[in-house]
Amino acid sequence: MTPHASSPKQTELQQNVHAAGQWLRKHGPSWRAFVIAALLLILFDLGVRWLAHEEMQRDDFHIAWRSSALVEEYLEALGAYDGPWLAMIGDSTLQPLPQLPRSATVPYFVQEQLREATRNHRWKAANLGLTGAHTIDMLSVARLLPQNTRFVIITLNYKFLGPHGMRPLHLYPELAVRASQVAPLPQQQALPLRQRLKQAPKQLVNDCWFLLRNGDWLADRVFGDRPGNWLRRRLDEVALPGASTARDDLHRRWTPEYAAQMRIAMQVGELSLQNPTVRNLGKTLAYLKARNIAFVVYFTPLDWAHMNQYRVGNRKTVLINVERIGAQIENHGGIFLNLIEIGQPDWFFDMDHLTEKGRRELAQLLVNDIRWRVLLERRERP
Repeated sequence: MTPHASSPKQTELQQNVHAAGQWLRKHGPSWRAFVIAALLLILFDLGVRWLAHEEMQRDDFHIAWRSSALVEEYLEALGAYDGPWLAMIGDSTLQPLPQLPRSATVPYFVQEQLREATRNHRWKAANLGLTGAHTIDMLSVARLLPQNTRFVIITLNYKFLGPHGMRPLHLYPELAVRASQVAPLPQQQALPLRQRLKQAPKQLVNDCWFLLRNGDWLADRVFGDRPGNWLRRRLDEVALPGASTARDDLHRRWTPEYAAQMRIAMQVGELSLQNPTVRNLGKTLAYLKARNIAFVVYFTPLDWAHMNQYRVGNRKTVLINVERIGAQIENHGGIFLNLIEIGQPDWFFDMDHLTEKGRRELAQLLVNDIRWRVLLERRERP
């Protein structure tokens, strides 16, 4: 065979491609096929919208992993809700974990305990936990809160004050864009007309095409590593017997590599108000105060037993910084809860993600501390 000779398989493939090209040239584009495809896409988009609507009626609603999918739709649904509700804004410490029941989240436990404490089963706690969210992303979420928002609980993760927090990046830029259109910040200049016209077609498509905005949610519900995602579970069982145990092992995190990563994340010196994370927190609190929305801010507990064992973080510096931020929160008229040291060893999967027991206990602390001060003082007025 010469160097340029084709193998039988290559020849067969070339013939198939040639035949397909001839068929396309003969038949040409079909407007009927285009219309049918468009109708099928519209029907699929409408079907997914219905599924999302059903998802948002659940008490254990959560946002898709590493995305902002359904945030806008969820807040729109809450804006039409005629019962009392509060928003919990934070990072992945509010989200479900693979080895826990879907409903085992801090917002869900807060909701259940509020219902019991107030004897009002219409209370909702909105779970707005975004994986890796920094305070700049929390500001975007705050600006999207509907008019009937009464109360907000913000969870801060201390590790985001460190080297990562010094880069004020939008992890969720789509929320920032939407927030700037819905509720511009004071002194924020409107976009030039030319730029707005340039963005208009893309914005129109995003508004009309649900899947384009929320495809991450659909993928997460079907394939995501979450309890209840039956397809992913079945695939794991076929590909890797005992996969659920393997996933649990991923959260036994205190390896030398994990400890080294946490040491870097916790390298926070004495905080300055010029720290981008602190500045953006101040903007968020000022915005909530301007809208007359009551708020509580707490630091998520840390696993000090393992942190001391692996020499992660300087406890004295951490406590100084936490108190400094607490003073800023109270100066903005909020309630600050210093919960960073309250956790027990069996509360934690890793440095900052809580077990079901830890989440339940944290929720109880939150409800006990805030219900008389704010929620019940308002007499749950509609």
